[in-house]
Amino acid sequence: MTDDQADIGAYRGVGGWLLFLCLKLTVLLPLGMLYALAILASTIASLPKDTVIISAVIANIVIGLGIVALSIYAGISLWSIRPGAVRLAKAYLIAHLMYTIALAFECIIAMPLLLSSATGSSSPDVGGQLFFQLSMSLVAIQIAVSGVAHFTIWYLYLCKSKRVRATYSPSGIAARMEPEAGRMTPPTDMAIAPRPKVVAAAYIYNLVNVIIYTAGPIVTLVLLIREVIKEGGADLDYVRVGLSVLYALVFAPFYIVGAIAIKKRKRWAYIYQHIVLALSLFNCLAIIPAIVIFIYWLRPDVRDYFQAGEGQYIKSGGLGIDPPY
Repeated sequence: MTDDQADIGAYRGVGGWLLFLCLKLTVLLPLGMLYALAILASTIASLPKDTVIISAVIANIVIGLGIVALSIYAGISLWSIRPGAVRLAKAYLIAHLMYTIALAFECIIAMPLLLSSATGSSSPDVGGQLFFQLSMSLVAIQIAVSGVAHFTIWYLYLCKSKRVRATYSPSGIAARMEPEAGRMTPPTDMAIAPRPKVVAAAYIYNLVNVIIYTAGPIVTLVLLIREVIKEGGADLDYVRVGLSVLYALVFAPFYIVGAIAIKKRKRWAYIYQHIVLALSLFNCLAIIPAIVIFIYWLRPDVRDYFQAGEGQYIKSGGLGIDPPY
């Protein structure tokens, strides 16, 4: 082995700043953006009944959710050392930069105009307007600077890092697959172990959440229609209906993907369920089962179960089999 090969081998694998980037893309950034988008969504009901303003806010929410989904997908790809993961991460960084620039522009130009048209005042208070413009400009500068810094630091890291080159080069991906291929043909005298029980629990957990987030908007819509009928022709609260539908369109597919990944035993399902459980910690109704599943999900046999893919897996020195659901 040459010195260059030894140097590449020392940097190969998800660790150091690369591990932090994976955590940031899959957990930290999505949590931060979802929190900000939730606050933005909560203001829709208090906004003036102006189609332009509500449409602009909803557009921000939808695009932001797309950025969150792309961030999680890019983080899982990097964590799983999949081919094309670096290109996908760079694409996310570009999309995030464009989104932050658009938000900064909106703070300076679009939002003051929208608020001015909403108030219906052609000659607003000059002092108040200047203070508002200054405040929005400072917010825009903060958004732009943080977005540009985030893009520059991590884009340069993906381009220059020795660990990234060693891990995601064709030889690095092939080296990762070799141990997994060896695990598929263990000695025949090893003990047979069942599928970890927490896998079935996580599968049921995802299905229950799919039912909840699908039935929720339907129940909300029925109650609103019943209220309209009871009040004799009152206007339907389209904002609440839209938020309920948006809530379902975001979270129901999120848990559907988790259930399918567990059912098909995808390698990335192990990391994806970490994200599902981490986000569930912010739901007061799901926090207890999420914590229990999360504790057992960290066990080595669960990781081995998904890393082996379809077929057999090694569990604590024994041979595992994949029983049907």
